[in-house]
Amino acid sequence: MKVAGTSIECALWKNCNNQIDTYTGTSLKSELDSEFNMSPTNNIKSYRILKRNEGIQYLAAHNQDLLLNTLIENKDIKNIKVCDPLCFEHTSPDMSREILEKHSDYRTISVVRNPFDVLVSYYWWSFNVEDSIFDSFNQRYSNNKRLISSMCPESNDTIFQLRKKMEKFYNLPASFNNSYRQADKNKNVLEWLSSWQNEFYMHNIDSYITYESLNKSYSDVLNSLDLKFIKIPKFKSKNRKAKYHFSEYFNDKLKKEAYCLFEESCEKFNYSQLE
Repeated sequence: MKVAGTSIECALWKNCNNQIDTYTGTSLKSELDSEFNMSPTNNIKSYRILKRNEGIQYLAAHNQDLLLNTLIENKDIKNIKVCDPLCFEHTSPDMSREILEKHSDYRTISVVRNPFDVLVSYYWWSFNVEDSIFDSFNQRYSNNKRLISSMCPESNDTIFQLRKKMEKFYNLPASFNNSYRQADKNKNVLEWLSSWQNEFYMHNIDSYITYESLNKSYSDVLNSLDLKFIKIPKFKSKNRKAKYHFSEYFNDKLKKEAYCLFEESCEKFNYSQLE
């Protein structure tokens, strides 16, 4: 989930079997790319370039049979790029399905956060990542720079300006053409995002870490699973550049629509509807 996800993933990784590693790169497509494009751009990683013979040994040792066969059959591939470690990009339960099916014994951990806070965070993040999310929108948005510019949040915006911009953003059609979550032009961005985020709240997860009590709930999960304590690192600066509380971003219409989409999740984790 997009809530301190990278930091927690990296901390939890230290408790995992470091032999579990999955190739990603440009020379070969990952075998996990059948439904979702797992881009690791959001995660901490180090690169290694392996020559062909080393790559064959590496893939064989890591039981990457599909990639191994592709490498053996394609004599033009001279090397492969490996990322160590690879923590998947805020991977949801549905996105994790192919990964988890490979293992007989595992535990699932998710981070949950007030959905209204998530919506504000995602709105700011969408305009502040290195490659704006709109770079992956279809041609319709590429040709309408004025529309995109009109929704971009600024640090000196008043709360009334931010409220209007965010509502416009979440009412856009979810017409992405290059996203790790598939486009759905029949949904707006609010509906598209909520269907993804609700997976984190409503699936059968073994352990939950709550963003609002991050340190305590993180420690509780480690203790319950008998894992060693690893301090949560800090990787990212804040994308949210205005100091308004998340509850102030919602007009009555967007507030009602958001709560309807997240109602079950709010009830499960005792998040209140905004007044």
